[in-house]
Amino acid sequence: MADLGALLEKLGRNAGMAPSEIMQLRQKGRDLDAVGSVAGSWFRGGGMDPHFSYMSADQGMFGTMPNDIARVGTNTNQTISNDTLTALAPADAVTGIDISRTHGMGVDVANGAIDLTNLGPDEMVWLFARVLWVTNTTGYRHVEFYDQVADAFLFSGDYSDANAAASGPVQKAFHSITNTYGTPRKIQLKVRHTAGAPLDVDLWRLDAIRVR
Repeated sequence: MADLGALLEKLGRNAGMAPSEIMQLRQKGRDLDAVGSVAGSWFRGGGMDPHFSYMSADQGMFGTMPNDIARVGTNTNQTISNDTLTALAPADAVTGIDISRTHGMGVDVANGAIDLTNLGPDEMVWLFARVLWVTNTTGYRHVEFYDQVADAFLFSGDYSDANAAASGPVQKAFHSITNTYGTPRKIQLKVRHTAGAPLDVDLWRLDAIRVR
C-alpha cells in the first residue's frame, strides 16, 4: 500500500501542480504518516514509553493509574532552636496514597517527607513549600529542601529578612526535581532562623505534583 506522501504526490501531478508544490505535498504526507504511526502504537500498546503502559487495555483491563499528587504537613506548632537547621517533622495533615500505593508518590508521616521511592528513573516532580512562623521581627528565616534518606541538601528555598517591611511570617518556595533510579529519595523541608531565641513554626505544607 502506497504511503500518504506518494498518494499526495500523484494527486498533485494529476492536478497539474508545480514541481515545488508537489514536493511540499509529498513531504507533508510523509510527516503525517510518521505522526500517525507513533500515535497508533501509543494507543494500541501503551506506547514506546513504559510509564504509560497502564493506559493500555490490550490485556482486557486497565492497570493502576499513578497517584500524581502528594502532601505532607501539620497544623501543630514546632519549636525551632535559634540558628539551628531543623527538619519539619512529624506530619499529620497529609494526603494519603491509597489510590496508588504501588506506582505513585508516597508520604512518610514520621519524617514529614514525600516518598519518591516507587517512581521510575528521571520522573520529574514539582515541589511547593509553605511555612508559617509565629510573629517575630528579628533576624532571618530560611527554608531548604533535603533528601531525608541521605540527609543531603538538595536546594535552597526562600530566604527572608524578618525585619524587611514587605516580609511577613509566611515563606513560600518552589522547585522541581528529577528522580534517580535505584536510590530511595524522600523529600523533606528544613528551616533555620536567627530570632535570637527559640521560635515556633505554626503551620507548614510540602506539596508534590508529578509532571513526568
